[in-house]
Amino acid sequence: MERKKVHDIVVKELLNNKEEFKDFIREFLKYPIGKEDVEQFNREYRTSIGLETKYIDLLYKIIGEETYLLLEHQSKLDYEMLERIGEYCMAVVKGIEGNYSKNKRKVVPLIYPCVLNTSKRKWNVPRTIKHTGKNRFRFPNQSYPKYDVVDINDYTVDELLEKRTGMGLVMACEKIRTMEEAGYIAKKMEEHGEINEREKATIKLVVENMEIFSGFTPEEREEIKKRLLEIIEEGGNVMSNLEEFLRKVIRENAEKGRAEGRSQGILQVAKEMVKSKVSDEDIIKYTHLSKKELQELKLQMA
Repeated sequence: MERKKVHDIVVKELLNNKEEFKDFIREFLKYPIGKEDVEQFNREYRTSIGLETKYIDLLYKIIGEETYLLLEHQSKLDYEMLERIGEYCMAVVKGIEGNYSKNKRKVVPLIYPCVLNTSKRKWNVPRTIKHTGKNRFRFPNQSYPKYDVVDINDYTVDELLEKRTGMGLVMACEKIRTMEEAGYIAKKMEEHGEINEREKATIKLVVENMEIFSGFTPEEREEIKKRLLEIIEEGGNVMSNLEEFLRKVIRENAEKGRAEGRSQGILQVAKEMVKSKVSDEDIIKYTHLSKKELQELKLQMA
C-alpha cells in the first residue's frame, strides 16, 4: 500500500466523529471517557511570529472542566515534535486566555497531548525535554511539555482488528503492503462476524481515500477501487465478498506477472542472439518474435 497524505485525511475524518474519538481514547489510551463527556474545541491558532494561521490536528475538551485532549497524527517521524507540542499547548492556553486571566481563582487548564504514529518506523523521538548537563547548585530538574504516543508498530494486525473500532481497522489497513495482506484482513473480519455500520463506513472511507494497491496502472487501480466500493454497497456478507474479489485479483495479477516475466525473458534471449550476430531467421525461429518485434528490438539496442 502506498503511504500518502490521504492517510492523514482518513485518520482526521474518522476521529472528528465523537464516537470514534471516544473509542480511540478508551481502547488505546485506557481512559474511560464517553462521547457525552467531550466536545470538539477550536483548533485554529495564530503563530507568535507573523499572522500565519495553523491548525492542531484534533482538539477535544472535557465538558464542564478545563481539560483538553490534543492529538497529532504523524505518518513519519518528526524530530521537532517537542517544539510543536509546546507551541500547540501554548496555543490552547492563549485560546482560553480570557477565561484564565480574568478568573481570580485562575483555573490552570490541563492539556493532555498525544501523538498517533502510523509510520513504518517505531517512534524514537524524545517525548519530553530533560536536563542532561551540569547542575552545580542542584536546582530542581524540570520536565517540559511531555506527550504520550500511540504507536502502530506496537500492535499486530490481529490485535488491531480485535478492538472492533474504526481506528483499529484503519491502523490495521495502514499495515497492508500486499494484496494478500488485504485479503487476510477481510478474512479475519469475516471471522469476527457480521460487520456493523461503523465498520462498513470505515472500510468505505479507507477504500475511497487510500491508494490501495501498488503494481497496477492508475486505470487498473481505479477499476479495483470501483468494484470494492460496489461490493460494500451491495451489502450481504461484505467481508466474504471482498475476500473473494481480492483473491480473484491476486490470481489474475500473478498470471499477468508470469506472462510479463516470460516476455521479458524472451526479449533478453533475443538481445543476446542479436549481439552474437545470429541470423534474423534463427532468432525468429527460436524466440517466436515477429519480424516487426525483432526490428523494434534492434532499434532500441542501436
